[in-house]
Amino acid sequence: MKALCIVLILVGVYWLLDLAWTYLVMSGISTPAVPAVFLYYGTRSIGPILLIVGPILVLNQAHKKLGVLLTAIGCTIVTVLIGSSIVEFLHVEPLQRKPDFGDYTRNAFLALVVLLSDWAAFRLYQLTFLAAK
Repeated sequence: MKALCIVLILVGVYWLLDLAWTYLVMSGISTPAVPAVFLYYGTRSIGPILLIVGPILVLNQAHKKLGVLLTAIGCTIVTVLIGSSIVEFLHVEPLQRKPDFGDYTRNAFLALVVLLSDWAAFRLYQLTFLAAK
């Protein structure tokens, strides 16, 4: 159970670092409108925060069921975001460039990470709820 929690925490940390990097890059390109940017990145960071806090609660043994619930919500958010990104990637408009091997590899890796994190969240659910019975 510790390994599953650590993997989910690492996925959440990487996702949060990716959001921070995107914010820094976009802030370097133009001057951000502060309230709108904070609202956008604040709502986008809910998923990774849930993926970090949920497994920590499970590891602390204090609120295991709440931790599993938060982890499941975080994994659902990451699945929806990456799934919609992959669907947009597969639908190429006429004037867009065709995806190359690197694009397919990156999206396959993201899909694999999402599926593994979903499996880890489901397994965490099994170990927490079904072991109590």
